[in-house]
Amino acid sequence: MSPSKIFLFAFLVACLGACSFFSSQDDTVKPSIEPQSGQLMMDYMPQPQTAQRQRIPLNLPNAIAKPMWMQNAALPDFTNEIKKPKIVIVIDDLGVVYDNALRTAGLPGPLTLAYLPYARNLPDLTEQARRNGHELMVHLPMQPLGNDADPGPNALEVGLEPEELEQRIQKNLDAFDHYVGVNNHMGSRFTQDQEGLEVLMAELQKRDVLYLDSRTSPTSIAEPTARRYNVATTGRDVFLDHVISESFIQSALKRTEDHALKYGSVIAIGHPHDLTLDALEEWLPTLAKKGFDLVPITSVMTERDIRIQGISSAEFNR
Repeated sequence: MSPSKIFLFAFLVACLGACSFFSSQDDTVKPSIEPQSGQLMMDYMPQPQTAQRQRIPLNLPNAIAKPMWMQNAALPDFTNEIKKPKIVIVIDDLGVVYDNALRTAGLPGPLTLAYLPYARNLPDLTEQARRNGHELMVHLPMQPLGNDADPGPNALEVGLEPEELEQRIQKNLDAFDHYVGVNNHMGSRFTQDQEGLEVLMAELQKRDVLYLDSRTSPTSIAEPTARRYNVATTGRDVFLDHVISESFIQSALKRTEDHALKYGSVIAIGHPHDLTLDALEEWLPTLAKKGFDLVPITSVMTERDIRIQGISSAEFNR
């Protein structure tokens, strides 16, 4: 074989190897960490993903300067410079108990507050939270694995006709305005359903809002599905109060700090229980002296979703 043919053959082999490599970089990677024997599902803490992916092509209609999740953000700066470990506190299940919703909105922030779309007085509650500097999310009801828990009306369920599912999604997302994204309420069954998630992510992509996976199931495929639809996405790291006791909540807050120190940021999810709110009222004011930044969910998206790393707010203000 002539030298030119040998070179051509080697070149083709190299190209085929490269194609095989890039095709193996599949966004549908399953979570690698399962709860250990005897461990509560809510104690499942996945490790941050480090696989490299392409930078996300954000959905930027000509009519707007930046995605809706950035427009509705509480803080204007989206740079990736990590000055201090960042702590994001998300409070779910808001709006059903009016007094607890008001108390939560009065906490020092900025926090990320997720309201159930079937709660009453949502425009008033959410507007007050925004005035207090917090970010908003829709806490989207989804089907759980068991039949003993009711996610509420208009929940997203496996097996619904696409038209019915779309109607439920739109009704939930139209419950109030100015939110940055959604996270799942329950949903351990629905977040494993590819067809239903595709309907959801298509709608979130149209609205330019982010998706936070509450990770109520270690086999959730919500995040990889969101990525395929170019929806900015990440997942929670710590649950604060799935055991409602003062000692457990204090331990969870310590795990929250430790995770932020180790990985640079942490997303912790809690609920408006009296014990949780008591603990947060005492703990939140201590974070600055400890060297942490308390930030809303949008402030960690450009470092959490590695496809959009390197994008700063300046790029959306040109």
